[in-house]
Amino acid sequence: RFKSFFNNAAIWNLCCGIIYKRKITSLDYHYSYLELLLLYRKMYVIASIYLLALCYVHNIQAKVTIHSFGNCEQGKDYALSVDLKIKHDGDKNIVEEGVITNKIDFTKDIKALIEVFHDEGGEWKELAKKEDTLCSMRESFVGEFAEEVEKAAGITDSCLIKKGEYKLSNFVADFSKMKYKDFLAGKSKVRSTMRNGADIVGCLEIEFTIEK
Repeated sequence: RFKSFFNNAAIWNLCCGIIYKRKITSLDYHYSYLELLLLYRKMYVIASIYLLALCYVHNIQAKVTIHSFGNCEQGKDYALSVDLKIKHDGDKNIVEEGVITNKIDFTKDIKALIEVFHDEGGEWKELAKKEDTLCSMRESFVGEFAEEVEKAAGITDSCLIKKGEYKLSNFVADFSKMKYKDFLAGKSKVRSTMRNGADIVGCLEIEFTIEK
């Protein structure tokens, strides 16, 4: 995407140099070629930054449709379980009602393995994988999206979720608040497996489609 832009920019610079060279000859402008080159380079850098900004804004404003958000395996008895009913209203993903149940007090020792998959021809291809403490992964991968879910559910202890039952109602899930931005267009899946030592205490999956 950017290669063609850079090539076109180089051609544009060359053409502008020829045009301004003619102007210098015909109108007797007193600008050196070095000054013009610096001017063109400045314009080129500004144009490049503008293009990157447009691409970033386009990415975060892409339409995201959440298909499911819950436990990795139905019927599995995890310490942490999530049951959400999602509906769609235009471009909005709304958790009509949902329950987050936690049977233990989470500690800083709990780790989370996050895996990102993309649907390619009906098969899930792994694109990224990282494991760290639950609190660290929440901050570096999920970010503000996690904060909004926790606030709506009444979870006050951030990643160190206390034992109890938490409920969501008519919560608008704004996927643009996700800190991780490198999702591809099409259908994707994110899996988060939480472990306390060798024991799996929770496994959540979210499936969604991105239209750019």
